[in-house]
Amino acid sequence: MSKVTAGKNNGVYGKHHSEKSKKLCSEANLGNKYCEGRTLSEDTKIKISKSNSGKRRTDEFKLEVSKRVSGVKNPMYGKHTLKKLSKRYLQIFLIQKKEKFECPYCNKKVDLGNFNRWHNENCKENPNITKENLDKRTHWNKNRRFNDYPEREYAQVSGSGRHP
Repeated sequence: MSKVTAGKNNGVYGKHHSEKSKKLCSEANLGNKYCEGRTLSEDTKIKISKSNSGKRRTDEFKLEVSKRVSGVKNPMYGKHTLKKLSKRYLQIFLIQKKEKFECPYCNKKVDLGNFNRWHNENCKENPNITKENLDKRTHWNKNRRFNDYPEREYAQVSGSGRHP
């Protein structure tokens, strides 16, 4: 701010907002998403940490903060964490993360999701792969179709190719 409009030279110096205008400003800023999703630099995080370190919080303040984020107001309210997941779901989760499956056609070891999507019967090394399955593998690249594999003969699909 310029020195010309600083302090007593400022037009709003010494004036205060009325309760009505404070309420209007508050309502206007509800739902303000200006800083949502904004990431802070490490330097900024360090500055914030230093400014907050050593501050003593009163018991009343701690109680007020606790009330503000308790129950439905808590962002994690009603969401499940790993501790609360069912045993079956936890087993599936751990299998997908840890266990590797080997493709019988290309001998690559991959996790369960990639095994089901890109390997086993959908593997590009599979000599019996159908044109439809190869199309599914290359849907993201329109230029890469069957011309990339001219020496291969493809198994023919009987029927409409849809599941019953």
